[in-house]
Amino acid sequence: MWSCWISTLEMSVSWTLSLILRRHILSLTSL
Repeated sequence: MWSCWISTLEMSVSWTLSLILRRHILSLTSL
C-alpha cells in the first residue's frame, strides 16, 4: 500500500517538474 502511494506521488511530482521545466525553457527561448 505504501509503495503504491509513494510511486503515485513520485509520478505526479516528476510530471509537475517536467511541466515547470518545459514552461521555463519556453519562456527562456521566447526572450
